[in-house]
Amino acid sequence: MTKNDSVPWSGMIGGYVRLGRSNDAIDLFRHLQIQGVCPDEITMVDVLCACALELGKWVESLIEREKVNMSLELNNVLIDMFAKCGDVDKALKLFRAMNERSIVS
Repeated sequence: MTKNDSVPWSGMIGGYVRLGRSNDAIDLFRHLQIQGVCPDEITMVDVLCACALELGKWVESLIEREKVNMSLELNNVLIDMFAKCGDVDKALKLFRAMNERSIVS
């Protein structure tokens, strides 16, 4: 990869995000910074999605660990977050596991 060209880096970071590999995306972004490559707006969007996905996974594990009631609204918000962050498979899994659905679901 060319040191000053962020396009290949963006492609790889975006690919990691779409595969749900947010940690890899963030690690690669850190490597991009160490190499002195200036990220473009696409890279920044993907990194923000990776951060949101990682935080969302952490919140979901907290919900499970603390046995928080999975209300309709909480399910809908989790599904929306996972879908928007690129983990559509996880969003679909949550949707299929719902006992109750609304028009928002």
